[in-house]
Order: sequence, then structure tokens, then C-alpha cells
Amino acid sequence: MGMWFALHRGLVDGIGIDAIMGMSVWIVLSCGRVPLGNTAFAAIGALVTIDLAASHRWPVVFAALAGVLAAAAAAYVLGFAVARLGAVPFAVATLAFGVLVSDDAVLGFGSGARLAPTSSTPLIWLLLVLVSIGAWRFMRSPGGRAFAAVSQDEDAARGAGLDPARARHLAFVAGGALAGLGGALIALHQGIVIAQSFAFEQNVAALAAVVIGGCASVAGPAIGAVVLAAFVIAAPGLVPYRAIFLPALLLVFVLALPGGLASIADRLVRRPAASAST
Repeated sequence: MGMWFALHRGLVDGIGIDAIMGMSVWIVLSCGRVPLGNTAFAAIGALVTIDLAASHRWPVVFAALAGVLAAAAAAYVLGFAVARLGAVPFAVATLAFGVLVSDDAVLGFGSGARLAPTSSTPLIWLLLVLVSIGAWRFMRSPGGRAFAAVSQDEDAARGAGLDPARARHLAFVAGGALAGLGGALIALHQGIVIAQSFAFEQNVAALAAVVIGGCASVAGPAIGAVVLAAFVIAAPGLVPYRAIFLPALLLVFVLALPGGLASIADRLVRRPAASAST
């Protein structure tokens, strides 16, 4: 096990980062919208982190925190424009934002700022656990129940005194902050920021992790990230074809198992309970 971990440490780190990116998509999905541009916020977080840490000699912790705050601020500003949009315009607007920001000419990827790559597996997974616990607790709070109400029936939620646009704006900012955290970790892990790390394909990967793992479960993004990594280990030849493989896998799960893998575990838990009650 120790030998395997040593050989695949980069992959283990990647699973944790992908799961955090999946959480950034999951929190917005929980409010009834599909974000297609969260890699843009990851790029902002990564670029701020690498610039402050490499060019201005900030401690990496403070540089990463600044990256998260910058991504959250960008999401906050954009959120005013997209929070009131319907499902399709929201998806299109976030897609356009993501494609725009991923262009080299906009944020200036590869500006030359470099750090020594750092592999901090315990920190990445600790952050993932903390984020997951925080999300789990929030979804059981009044705010989380408001998210669920807005997602299920916007008119009924409005009739109950909730403001759907405000709830979506909050979810969007939270998703932007989590994406910024993922971007900061990518920057520290790679030691350099390149445009390919934040291409639209990466947003598809984050969405695929959520759908494969299960949109209704806080553990869904982590489960999906592990499954995607398992495919890489089992069939490394698929890696060059990610642009085809990921959408195909996403389509298969949406059609065959829309609840994701977490729904299987949920059914297994509920079946004995239902049998005991009868």
C-alpha cells in the first residue's frame, strides 16, 4: 500500500482537488442551477495564489486565502447578473464566462510566475473533509432547506417568503469560493498556472464527478472523483480522449443512473429499514 501511494501520490492529490471542484458545482446544483463555468473561478484563484506567492513572496497560506477570496468576489459580482436568470440562460451565461476566462489573452496564463511544486496530500484531504462536513451541516440548516425548496419548486419557495434569487446568489458565491480553493491547490500542486488546467473540459470533469457520485449526496463529488481516477488507473489509454470519454460517461449515468452511485447505497440502506417496518 505504501509503495502504491508513493507511485500514485499525484493521483491521490488530484482526486482530492477534483472532489473539491466537484463540491463547487454541487453546491450550485443544490439550488437548482447547473454551473458550466466554475473553472473560471478556479483560474482566478490559481492566478492570484501563484502571483502573490511567487512574485510577491507571500506565505502560501495567505496567498491561497487571497485566491479564494478573489474567486468569491468575482462570483459575487457575476452573481448579480445570473442569479435571477432561468435555468437555460444561467447555464449559457456561466458557460460563456468560463470560456472567456479560460482564454490566454484574458487572464494571462503562463506569465512566468513559478513555485516549487508542493505535494500536500494530508492538507488537500483535510480541506475536502472540512468542506464536506460544512456542506453537510449547512444543508441541514435553514439556509440549506431554503436551497432545497428553491430547487424543488421556486414558486412555492417564493410563496413561503423565500427569495430564490438571493439563495442562488449565495450558492453561486459559495461555489466560486470552493472553485477558487481548488484552483489555489492546483497552482501549489503544479507550481505553475497553465490554461489547459482550466479549460471547459475540466468543468465537464467536475460535473461528471457530481453526477457519477450522486447529486443528492454531499459525498457524491468525492465518490465520483474516485471513480474517474479508477478509470485512469484501469485504462490510462483513455486519458488522451477525455474530451470524448467524459461527456459519454456523463450521458450514460444521466440516462441509466440519474441518482448516481450514492443512490445505490441509499437504496440498500432503505430496503432493510422498509422490511423491518413491515
